[in-house]
Amino acid sequence: MGDDLELTFDDPRPGATPDIFRLHCLADGQVSAMYQGVAFEPFLLGRAVPGKDALGPWTAGGIYRQKMDYPTNAEMSAIFKADQDDRRRPNIDWSVVGPADAKRKARTQELLDAGALHSGDDFYHAAFLFQHGDGPGDYLKAHLLAMIAAARGKPKAVWIASATLDRYLQSIGKPQVLGTQYSIPRGGAVTQEPYDKALVSDALRQALRVPSLAEQDKRRQALADEVAAEAKTQTAVSPKP
Repeated sequence: MGDDLELTFDDPRPGATPDIFRLHCLADGQVSAMYQGVAFEPFLLGRAVPGKDALGPWTAGGIYRQKMDYPTNAEMSAIFKADQDDRRRPNIDWSVVGPADAKRKARTQELLDAGALHSGDDFYHAAFLFQHGDGPGDYLKAHLLAMIAAARGKPKAVWIASATLDRYLQSIGKPQVLGTQYSIPRGGAVTQEPYDKALVSDALRQALRVPSLAEQDKRRQALADEVAAEAKTQTAVSPKP
């Protein structure tokens, strides 16, 4: 089936549907086995070494749990580190960081397309790269990547999943619902608007690793104080006309 191999096992029971597995070779030499029509994680298969890897014996009727041990992609980790390092520098030059972000995002997409990302860390890192992208498509993709990261054992990804949902909603002209996004309109005050504060309770915010409404108010005021202090400093050092 294209670049994949599809295996079909007929079920002799009356009215039963066949079991279908789609096998796909990954860039790292493993094979992904997807059980078609069933909401299971793909099985990652490795090549068995004769005389070393013991397969079986299997007990009829027994239950065998899959051990999900996903390798982390070193290049994706390096891309994420570069992204974060650029944002920790004082006086960020966005004319430099912007093009670098675009290159990092493009390479991350190549790794995704090649099936080279597997671990919770991989998808967590990729979510940040697309969160720093442009437009609703990037933000929605970042949200989906964060969901995969959380499903693959990265609890910290719950927050980035929340933040990317809010960013996506605001990017399509809808109010955010969790309160993770702050902005400073030109000549205006720090705001979270548009923001539907009534849709989600503080209990649900806590479960999604988002501060309560009261804590958000304090955060917004702290940002406003920082902006005011910076404006005052700039006024003080500006030359007289």
